[in-house]
Amino acid sequence: MPTLVLAAIAFVIALNMYLGHFYVQGGYYLDSGWFVWLSSNSTPNSMPNAPGIGGNFYPIHVSPIFWVFTIASKTIFAPFPEAARFAIYQSLFHAAWVAALVSAARRYTSTWLAGLMSFAVAFSGLSLAVVAFPHHEIAIPIMLACALSLWSRPNTSPIFGFLALAVGLAVREDAGLHYGGFFVLVGLVLLRIEGRRRLGSQAIALAGVASFYSVAVLVWQSTIKTPNTGSSLSRVFLGSPPYEHLSVELMVERLQEISTTKAFITIPLAMLLVWLTVKKDWLTLAGVASVMPWFAFCFLAISDLAGLLDTYYVFPLLTALSWPILSPNWSMGSTSLATPVVAALCGVLSLGLTAVPESLQIKVNPVRNLDFDWVERVDGTQDTVDLISHDAAQIGPFYVDDALASLMTASETGTYWAAPGVATVDGMDDAECLFLMQDTWQEYSLWLVANESGIVNWQHFPDSRVQVGCRTERADLTELWGLVPAQ
Repeated sequence: MPTLVLAAIAFVIALNMYLGHFYVQGGYYLDSGWFVWLSSNSTPNSMPNAPGIGGNFYPIHVSPIFWVFTIASKTIFAPFPEAARFAIYQSLFHAAWVAALVSAARRYTSTWLAGLMSFAVAFSGLSLAVVAFPHHEIAIPIMLACALSLWSRPNTSPIFGFLALAVGLAVREDAGLHYGGFFVLVGLVLLRIEGRRRLGSQAIALAGVASFYSVAVLVWQSTIKTPNTGSSLSRVFLGSPPYEHLSVELMVERLQEISTTKAFITIPLAMLLVWLTVKKDWLTLAGVASVMPWFAFCFLAISDLAGLLDTYYVFPLLTALSWPILSPNWSMGSTSLATPVVAALCGVLSLGLTAVPESLQIKVNPVRNLDFDWVERVDGTQDTVDLISHDAAQIGPFYVDDALASLMTASETGTYWAAPGVATVDGMDDAECLFLMQDTWQEYSLWLVANESGIVNWQHFPDSRVQVGCRTERADLTELWGLVPAQ
């Protein structure tokens, strides 16, 4: 029961931050609004991208998890808005993460300390980097933690651990490579521990199966030819030709950037690696070190976001904080609290270091949004979004900002998203109106562009944070929606 209570608390905290992302701070149509769409509109036969993006998702990522989300969206969670559904799914992963860590830690320490350590990991700075720019990939390390926790439980069928790992593999095509790296390194150490050699052989075999799955999916994905899209492997990481973009200047620039704004990643991980090396805890060190190839792979990427481990690109590194909480149940020696506590403290340090300017490369750190503001904003905002979608034909040419586009993906109105190429003075020339959500990360910049392009007549939807600007006074819209002058 204590484990379930702690998991429920984790769910509420995560849900608050995710709903705050969409209804308070404002979503990013690329990518959180995109995933809102996929969570309600995906099937094995078709995964069309959101209307404002176009194309198909398969050439970008193979994520069967969205099929499961879609089934849930059309059944259990059908009464909720699309953005709320995606927020629920993400929050359920956080709840499962805390449950897995608490369940494992309670085998060697008290419930209260297990809870503290688990929350320190699940809501570390590394975790919040993903929460701030919501991506489903956070489930890859979470499902690994769940599988490891389930496998270490006495009298629990191993099938449950395999099911958790299968969910993780369904998140993205490369999940098996992340799992493969972890299991092969941990397996090699287990082979050297008396009484754990069979387990080591099983871990290495599992690494082979997981890696084979990812390689097979990547090969299949490479055969998909879709105009104007390319695989994330070449577009984000390798470049074309591969690594032609690399230079000494680029490497030096990235090192300088990472050493300052990414202290919330580098310092805690370095401290943890040093601690494990000094303690000669090779089993835990192997699992933590398994994330380092991803660090190097990103550092060499053509994308600056990946190269600097910005936003969600940190997701595989979450295993480095989870594994020290889980590993005591896998060793044959006496259980020491020191390493799990150090890992938890590294999580707390990581959270504190997100206060360094530009750490998360987002407009608002989610830890500053813990006041449940979304509660009084969801209904009014969602009602306004529905009005805009319903009356789109009467408005004339218009655009919406990222925040609103992320909330109206069920409608073709998504095609009116003010994409980066549109959000300019010239790009607004063909628009009669622009809709903005107030107090979001994008409001002021788009408002300046709109006013310079001649969109100067601003009105406000009552009982909502949405405002509309038009080139001319639109008495018809004022009457239609009961608009009031903007503040």
